[in-house]
Amino acid sequence: MMFQKTKTSKKTKLALLVHEGGTQTNLKAIREAIDNARINAEISAVISDSQDATPILERVSPDYIVLNPDNTKALWNKGMYGNKAIQNFLDQKATYAGSSLHFLTNEFDFGPVLGKTFEKIEPDDTVESLYARLKKKENELYVEVLEKLCKTS
Repeated sequence: MMFQKTKTSKKTKLALLVHEGGTQTNLKAIREAIDNARINAEISAVISDSQDATPILERVSPDYIVLNPDNTKALWNKGMYGNKAIQNFLDQKATYAGSSLHFLTNEFDFGPVLGKTFEKIEPDDTVESLYARLKKKENELYVEVLEKLCKTS
């Protein structure tokens, strides 16, 4: 999910909210893309996704806040997240598992879709194997979306 703010600088300022129990692979992918000049941005803050983040966000005044919702309930997988969501895909014998990025709205998961990715579920998939492939695609999706959002005019 992403929250948009009016741009005020040439280089886009990002604040990344991460879940303490997460794998931080999205953060790593975004940092590498910035280091390799794929994303024209600077990271203003990396903050735990807690209520304590609000004063910090106000102080750093980012152009975009990038949320990594590892602990967020998602409607499309029946209120499950992380490994439980992946297990649900396997239990339901789904053909594909997916991930999407949205602008943040008051309805949370209902903002305009910025990008989505899918991974075919193989017959011998485990939670770990499917999650690893889907997470790799999600990492790249974050980079692609931020690459577009952070271009200068």
